[in-house]
Amino acid sequence: MTNIVFDELMTIAGHTTALDEQVRIVGHDPVLPTRFQIGEMAAGIHAACGVAVADQSNNQDDSQTCLVVLNMSQRAHRLSFSLAAHTGHVLFSSHNRDRDTDDLSKLYIAPFEVYIAELR
Repeated sequence: MTNIVFDELMTIAGHTTALDEQVRIVGHDPVLPTRFQIGEMAAGIHAACGVAVADQSNNQDDSQTCLVVLNMSQRAHRLSFSLAAHTGHVLFSSHNRDRDTDDLSKLYIAPFEVYIAELR
């Protein structure tokens, strides 16, 4: 993965080790019909936020994994992740959620939602 915004934010935050195997950004521009790479910039910023959340709530065994999902569209999406052994413990969502955990095999993402969850 190469995302210039994410790499720069990680350098500023003091992360000196490569996070390429731990952080994955899926998708690419154009997200919106513009010559600016808005989607990749937003993805880099939100991935960096996910790393910051993981750093802040780091558990004892030092093996926390977070899922960051950005819905940059005006449509809701139903996503399915093949992480059957895991549930998502919601750390942050820009959408009101009824519960603190989600079944990742049938995750509902609202329009323009930012979703960050710890995998448990």
